Amino acid sequence: MKRTVLTTLIVLALTQLCTAQQASVVQIRVGDAFRGHIEKVESERVPVRIKDGVQIEGNRVLIQVVSYSEDGRRRVAESVSRGAVNRKVVETYRLDGHQESMSVYDGEGTLISQSSYEYDGRSLPLVQTQSSGDGSLKETKVNQWSDAGTLVGVTKLAGNGTSIESSVNTNNYSTRLTGEPRRSVWSATKPDGSRTENVFEVDANGTHNDQQINYSAEGSVTSKRVSIVDAGITRLEAIESDGSGNITNHTLETREYDSMRNLKKITTFKWNAERKEFEPFVITYHTITYYR
Repeated sequence: MKRTVLTTLIVLALTQLCTAQQASVVQIRVGDAFRGHIEKVESERVPVRIKDGVQIEGNRVLIQVVSYSEDGRRRVAESVSRGAVNRKVVETYRLDGHQESMSVYDGEGTLISQSSYEYDGRSLPLVQTQSSGDGSLKETKVNQWSDAGTLVGVTKLAGNGTSIESSVNTNNYSTRLTGEPRRSVWSATKPDGSRTENVFEVDANGTHNDQQINYSAEGSVTSKRVSIVDAGITRLEAIESDGSGNITNHTLETREYDSMRNLKKITTFKWNAERKEFEPFVITYHTITYYR
């Protein structure tokens, strides 16, 4: 009887320990494209060509390696070019998944910049301070939040305090009628008066209909990008045009995910105007290793 009770207590203690360890692992990191208890992500790019109607892939080339600490609170992304690391970004995260710090290094390991973050009592990010490698202040980003916890404005300031960009967000979340798409509009204005307007819409089917419109200081349109993304975010089509409405680029991207909803394959297509169809020209593979 005593042995049975002791065994039960041991099992219970081990279960509680495992549960506590899992709870302390950060699995969703703000700003990170990957989620879960990940150990490493290796990204490779492959050129693609069509020959006699058959898709032929070239050699895979390693372009990035991202490594995570076992608790998920440290992320190291190394960009690779011609087999050598040319940039490294080291980020740390709080237990709630928000960023804690970020340091950027060049290929030689020299510190280029570092960022720190401040949060309010609701754990909403208030200030991001970016410094140069020598410690001098480079840029400050200040966020403004509504009482409901919606980001309504962002101000970017240079190290000397002058304005870089001021952004304002408006939305119809509380006023939209039944059947109307959710709509959010970000308007970013620079000191010279030029501005960029980003319109994000999601309809009842979950389809994203987004626009990015660039305006000159005089108010005329200089360029525009319109994109449509399906509800599952598996197909992203975009058309870019100049200020006169002439199409300058037409692209398509398809995405595939693993069971954790992490990207494992991205195929990028370009528009063949002569054949009037999309053709794949590059594939990006993400090989993801999870902690056991």
